[in-house]
Amino acid sequence: MLRGSLSSSLSFPARLLLLLAWLVAGGLTTWLARRRPAGWAHAAVALPLAAFNQVAAASFFDGDAELISNCAHFITACITSMKLLAWAMDRGSLTHPLTLPQWLAVYALPLIPAAEESGPPPGPAQKHAKEEQQEEPEDSQAKRKGRRPPAPTVPARSAFTYFRIFVRKLVALGATVWTFHRFAADLPRPLLLFLEGFSQYLGLSLGADAMAAAVTSTTGLAIAPPFDNPYASISLADFWNRRWNRTVSAVLRAAVYDVIMDGRFVRRPGAALPFSRNRRLAAVLAVFFCSGVMHELLFWNFSGRFSPRLIWLLYFTLWGVLVVGENIGKRLLRSAGLSVPTPLARLLTLVTIQVMGAYLWWPPMEQLGLPEKATAHTVQTWRVLQKAVLAMHTS
Repeated sequence: MLRGSLSSSLSFPARLLLLLAWLVAGGLTTWLARRRPAGWAHAAVALPLAAFNQVAAASFFDGDAELISNCAHFITACITSMKLLAWAMDRGSLTHPLTLPQWLAVYALPLIPAAEESGPPPGPAQKHAKEEQQEEPEDSQAKRKGRRPPAPTVPARSAFTYFRIFVRKLVALGATVWTFHRFAADLPRPLLLFLEGFSQYLGLSLGADAMAAAVTSTTGLAIAPPFDNPYASISLADFWNRRWNRTVSAVLRAAVYDVIMDGRFVRRPGAALPFSRNRRLAAVLAVFFCSGVMHELLFWNFSGRFSPRLIWLLYFTLWGVLVVGENIGKRLLRSAGLSVPTPLARLLTLVTIQVMGAYLWWPPMEQLGLPEKATAHTVQTWRVLQKAVLAMHTS
């Protein structure tokens, strides 16, 4: 992998512009090829672009701006590439009617159209795409009827709403980073891990909300909310399928889950397929395994190696097992006429998330010093902004 091959020859802004130019070129290429039939004709365009995304993002790496460069790596080498693979199979975000500016935005950014949730093109994949989001009674009813009821979605937000949420999260991130910066050495570890996770959520969702606001206001495309209050989750499936990083969830659903549920690579509109619980089990496990592979690639670009003992791959693979186990447990409880009270379900969900993160997610991050680096970068950015504002005020 050509990590940092451009670092010595080009400045960071120049590399950023080069990466953006590469994304625009890839978007234009797929736009021109969009009317070709799905399958091999699309794959001939998508596969080389997906491969070169990895090379371009790895070459973009720079230790002096690693947080920014590695976010760019994840967007280009993982999310955009998965969108490309889904598009080659006539699935996902790029199959919706889009203008050229909208196409380029969806292609290059970690966003999905709201239409992908509320009204995707007809076909068997859409009958299965939201299956893991359903509660068991709906699942059983859908199985009996041979179809699946519409899954609950989060309404698309206006650009102003995205901006308002952005400001609110920015204030919360500032308070969280200040607390971490001032009191990290004195905080008990459970609280420290909670603050790290909360700041991670705020940082990721801030960038996504800002991009969603920009795309909505400039192109008129309704964007599905990238995050939806993950700390209100009432189950593990609720957390991963509907609340945490919903863009990645949708991309993996289109490129992996739907393929397994449909039993074919290329979507065939109008073809009806019977529901299979075993196939759904395999699809859920495959999605989490692929997510683990994507995050191992991200770790590689942070450090030049995979996570110790592939712990991040294990982390996401175990999540797949837990989500499946949770679904089976709920079904057994319902058959016995029992249910878990919502407050207890929410508490158990948050505790499980914290325990999994403490043992499998955060140790590699802390080994690289990423929480401290993220805090230092945030504090440094704030001081630069303070100086700029003071300079404008005095002038």
